[in-house]
Amino acid sequence: AGFAAPNWRSDQKIFRVEDQYELLYASDLRGSYPFFPEVNGIHFKTLQIPVTLPCTHECIQAGIAKSKVVKYIVSKLTNGINVWTIHDWYEGLSEEEFVNRFIRLAQTEGYSFLTLQKIAVRLLSQRESIESCHIENRPVEGGIGEVTHQVVH
Repeated sequence: AGFAAPNWRSDQKIFRVEDQYELLYASDLRGSYPFFPEVNGIHFKTLQIPVTLPCTHECIQAGIAKSKVVKYIVSKLTNGINVWTIHDWYEGLSEEEFVNRFIRLAQTEGYSFLTLQKIAVRLLSQRESIESCHIENRPVEGGIGEVTHQVVH
């Protein structure tokens, strides 16, 4: 149903393949809200649900103490759709309690959790209300190299 480009590096070649396979959604880049990508005048039809929150390793590399990362990420949650990447090699298998702390704290703040697939189905039921956005490559704080970002109008 979906795909996520490694390290949030994507372009029109990836979008074209996603459209060919008629994926329900992709999460190939960083951004603020779901959209359809537009590159060089080409409008792609696969819904992008971008990662909206910083990753744990980005927070740490940006100077936030690991003991404060969960609280920091939860402070970045908005009333919109929030997407946090959990890497199996960092937050996942080796730091299961870290992820559990995030879930508990977010829930106490009133947030709930859905899969990207469920979010995509809900959004695509009103496809005409989803805007198209351009993309660009730029660094992300605490990250390594440039990643693809949604250009917010």
